Amino acid sequence: MKATLLIGLLVSLAPMQLVASENSETRTNFDLIDFNGLDKTIDQIVEDTGVQTAGIAVIRNGEVVWDRTYGKLSPSTDASDSTLINVASVTKVTVAETVLHLVAQGKISLDEKIYHYWVDPDIRHDARHKLLTPRIILNHTTGFSNWRFNESDGQLKFHNEPGRSFGYSGEGMDYLLRFVEKKLGEPFEEIVKRTIFKDAAIKDAAMSPDESRFDKIAQSITADGKFLGHYCRPNNWCQSEGVISGADDLVISANALGKFVALISKKQLLNDKLAKERKTVSKNWLENTETLKQQLSPSEKLSPKMRGFGLGWEVYDYGNRQVLGHGGSDWSEFAHVYFYTDTSDGVAIALNGQPEQNLRAMVAILKAIDPHSPILADHQRSFDEMTLELNQRKLAADPISTADIASLTDQELEKIILNADSQLFDLGFNQCDFETWNAKLANDLEFYDDRTGLNRDRKKEVNAFNRKCQSPGSLTRKLASSTVSRLNDFGAVQRGEHHFFEDGVFVGSGKFIHLWSLETGQWQVTRAISYEHKPTTK
Repeated sequence: MKATLLIGLLVSLAPMQLVASENSETRTNFDLIDFNGLDKTIDQIVEDTGVQTAGIAVIRNGEVVWDRTYGKLSPSTDASDSTLINVASVTKVTVAETVLHLVAQGKISLDEKIYHYWVDPDIRHDARHKLLTPRIILNHTTGFSNWRFNESDGQLKFHNEPGRSFGYSGEGMDYLLRFVEKKLGEPFEEIVKRTIFKDAAIKDAAMSPDESRFDKIAQSITADGKFLGHYCRPNNWCQSEGVISGADDLVISANALGKFVALISKKQLLNDKLAKERKTVSKNWLENTETLKQQLSPSEKLSPKMRGFGLGWEVYDYGNRQVLGHGGSDWSEFAHVYFYTDTSDGVAIALNGQPEQNLRAMVAILKAIDPHSPILADHQRSFDEMTLELNQRKLAADPISTADIASLTDQELEKIILNADSQLFDLGFNQCDFETWNAKLANDLEFYDDRTGLNRDRKKEVNAFNRKCQSPGSLTRKLASSTVSRLNDFGAVQRGEHHFFEDGVFVGSGKFIHLWSLETGQWQVTRAISYEHKPTTK
């Protein structure tokens, strides 16, 4: 089967049956999944997409009923059931569930002040640190950005008062982890092992680099076939052994990941009050028109009444049922776990490969297991956008000379500039392809920003790019709108709006003006104005 045909055929290949829900909408019946057929289908998906490693588990009625690991541990070694895969930001729900169980045990409170036990040195002089509580961190309203590395000075800071507005933050989860360690006087990983992992009988998992496990961890391979090392990212940054993050780098087997989701889906593990709070949306994203456009497709039959974060989990609230899930992505990792609150059915998927391979595989695997999952709808939109971006990239990057600009039609010029924009952002910025990104910025670049002012030092932009790509998590930009006008034989001016996402979550927008020049023989941005930045009002 050709990869180009795979996605479109999977609906007919998917080995499951469907039943009507109480609202007469189509839902997957997990009881009727044909696992022999599913095994063959996913084996074909892994082969056709070229993804390096895939670990998958299916949960039914709160129990793992099927799990498999496909692909390679390394280019020369097949993966096995004991293979560990890095699940990126899915790590956050491990921290969240550990904290909720500590709350259930009366060892901490959701609303206690964290500063009594832990204050990050970067914000010790900002009185707002006294407002932080575990609840505020779990529903992502800390006021922090995703990572301090993305700040111009590399320091943690508040952008909003804690508790006021949504802002997805890996820093917040790290902050929560430090608080728990300080209050209980015990390393967090040991707390996880004796609570969540012990309850689920999980042994094949680790939250911090441990060299003794390296031979079990699926290797992340670059597009040109290089292995950078475990816990390493492009630009030569590696996590140190023994260093734990509350937001990234959990490595776990497919079976263990399924056991974790199965454990959480069982309602009796938390008291009724906590279980209800966990699935209650704190800030409804769908109240915001711009956010609604990002989250929903007009063709979808079933749209949630509310969507946002509860306590540690992203919640799709349909009124009579909820879906709790969380995703994770990094330069080579792509994972998603979720479960239905009314049936305790769920899915856990962990992929290791290049971003394009991972997204193709995620869409295909979800279609094969649960074709009416709200998680699939999100990834399908991303897949459609990626396909459009790839088609744009196929256009010749610099097909003309400066003398030819005036002879181009408006439509031809617009296609060329959109292609250049796609190379700068979709390939360069989003995928941390430094060579492509660097080639699209002129040496005499001037960058005007409503947050940081004027920058004429190109090295500052390079340093900011490196900080972004070396930090955990995934900050990406999508072009929302664009108009292009020619500038005689010099180049073109592009005006538009772009949207920003952190680990796939929409976090804000901004407007821009880019002056594109062809003076150097290729299209480059020589002047950039970025303004009207607006965080999401989720």
